[in-house]
Amino acid sequence: MNGLLRVRVNGVENGALPATDRGLQYGDGVFRTMRVEAGTPQEWSRQYAHLCADAGRLGLAAPPQLEDQVRQFCAGVRYAVLKIILTRGAAGRGYAAAGGEGSVILLLYAPPAHPPSHWRDGVRVRWCDTRLAPNPRLAGIKHLNRLEQVLARAEWSDLAIAEGLMRDADGRVIEGVASNLFIVRGGELLTPDLARCGIAGVAREMILEAAPAYTSAVHIRDLTPDELLAADECFVCNSVVGIWPVSTLDERRWPVGPVTRRLQALFGDAWPPAA
Repeated sequence: MNGLLRVRVNGVENGALPATDRGLQYGDGVFRTMRVEAGTPQEWSRQYAHLCADAGRLGLAAPPQLEDQVRQFCAGVRYAVLKIILTRGAAGRGYAAAGGEGSVILLLYAPPAHPPSHWRDGVRVRWCDTRLAPNPRLAGIKHLNRLEQVLARAEWSDLAIAEGLMRDADGRVIEGVASNLFIVRGGELLTPDLARCGIAGVAREMILEAAPAYTSAVHIRDLTPDELLAADECFVCNSVVGIWPVSTLDERRWPVGPVTRRLQALFGDAWPPAA
């Protein structure tokens, strides 16, 4: 079942949600995905802070003792991927959200089997035709409405393409389908502004904090396709894979540059490491 190892719903092993859960009906909830190593969720403090902030923007609250639940759930696991989903819980018909107890879903997956070359040599990416709609109210949040990403990922089946790049309705470059995006140009690091749409990932946050030690300047601003194609280096990132250099986009080729290579040290090499 796509590498699923364990599932726990509202404290029940192999439990299920009621059909009336608002996460199913409306995508009314948030999620976070992270590495697990030696039974420990990686970057937990950052992940939890982002989860709480995203939930708060939807008027949800993270349940008490969530960290204890998560650590018990992951105990004894060497390498895995943890996904935490919070929903508003079950409710009657209609959009109005009555007060009630939310749902907590914990999912544990086997780690992905990406080839080490993705980290070492870089990956091939493509432009997606599906565009991200502007919605500042939801921008940056990992909410459960991910249909734009579903449609974008359905655009290709070529296993040689590791990721797709998404633009907004005005053509600005925003992110990868499942990643954030950075470029290096003239020694400066640039990443798209996510004030209108896109997801603010934990890996992105870590890179922005570390980058001043490796670059002459860091900019968060609108990014055009032409600027991306003119970059000296390009890479995508998320909390599971870390950093993948981008080697190919259409006819454009990039080497794995020095800034990308230094920043990769934040997350290590290929994950999970070879036995």
